[in-house]
Amino acid sequence: MRPRVLGVSQDEADETVLFADETGVRFPILLDEHPYPVSSAYELHFVPTLYLVDTDHTVRVADFGFSKPAISESAGYLARELNAVPPVIFSDDDGLPETRPG
Repeated sequence: MRPRVLGVSQDEADETVLFADETGVRFPILLDEHPYPVSSAYELHFVPTLYLVDTDHTVRVADFGFSKPAISESAGYLARELNAVPPVIFSDDDGLPETRPG
């Protein structure tokens, strides 16, 4: 089975669509509305939270808040699964912090 990327948003639908358009997100984003069953199931307490979950439900990467290393690790894992070249997600001079709490 090919890897799939799904996003989960607690924002309103129009805000989520705007965010996806502005950032170039092209994977499906599910809306997790009150009482937030998906967020509750995965015990999400921080935004953003990143989980990379295998088809057998094994969590391969879990990171809370913004983390360049976790995002890069996830991209590398997905590229290996697809027999692709891992993408360069961040540059040294992008101005973004290495991590930022959620």
